[in-house]
Amino acid sequence: MCQYRKGEYLFFQEERLKQLYLLVEGKLQVDYLQPNGRQAVYSFETTFSIIGDMELLSDRVVTSNVRALEDCIVLAIPINLVNQYGLTSIPFLQFIIRYLSKKMYFASMLLAQYALSAESRLAHYLLERSHLEGQTIQLEKRDALAAILGVSVRHLNRSLKNLAEQNAIRLKNRTLVIVDPQALLDVVVKRT
Repeated sequence: MCQYRKGEYLFFQEERLKQLYLLVEGKLQVDYLQPNGRQAVYSFETTFSIIGDMELLSDRVVTSNVRALEDCIVLAIPINLVNQYGLTSIPFLQFIIRYLSKKMYFASMLLAQYALSAESRLAHYLLERSHLEGQTIQLEKRDALAAILGVSVRHLNRSLKNLAEQNAIRLKNRTLVIVDPQALLDVVVKRT
């Protein structure tokens, strides 16, 4: 078990993966620093997320940075042990495959929604998060959330305000409560 303080990095892009990580407690941000200096946020990982799964199976250098958004506890398994024992274990491989399937589904949903309006993207994202976390969601900082949705912070704030005015959500600071999931679904369907 390893502990990471808020703001610490587990690893950086272009490094070789040394360990496979299972997030036991806390929240992580996975992002990529583009050559022009802009940050692209891939995902926010929560408890029981696997970090390093894609690099493990592709034998490539790490393509993203992983940073603790809050104090975290992770189970760090050395890659040599994963290669020796995990990759020959059918239950372990099934676990990795199920996790990769979930990750692929979420990534494809994010990509598919780039044709949607900002408000529809946000509504869709909140519905997906609610399936994992329930009706009360602790939002990330606005700039990181805007980056993952591919919108400006100003547009994100406007979309949050609109959804609150429609009584679909209730928002106080970074705590968002989904009051009416059907209203969010209606926003996604009507504005596609």
